[in-house]
Amino acid sequence: MIDNDLNLLKLIKVLSEEKQTVLAAKKMKISQPTVSAMLKKLRSDFDDQLFIRNNNELEPTKRCEEILAELPDIFDKLEGLYINKALGNKSGKRRSAAFSSLTSDRYHRAGTSKETLY
Repeated sequence: MIDNDLNLLKLIKVLSEEKQTVLAAKKMKISQPTVSAMLKKLRSDFDDQLFIRNNNELEPTKRCEEILAELPDIFDKLEGLYINKALGNKSGKRRSAAFSSLTSDRYHRAGTSKETLY
């Protein structure tokens, strides 16, 4: 069994969005040195730099882009496991995961009429 923290995978996603360790740390509500330590562990685990510094931004390597492509499915499956557990699904059949703004690339727009705004 692999002994890894799932937040490491979340960090890959957040770093790809924020492009800076300081901003990723802020978004994940952890310190910048913690982000750097996590990135060091990821680089060791995947035997790849994962992100290369270009000026003031981090750009994903080809291997990192491959990992990023797999993350939405991984996060959806994990979320489904927790939802099934929370709902007491003992049948073993996977229920559909609820929408999560953390893992979804879809955009949703809600609207209302002017009369309902106060």
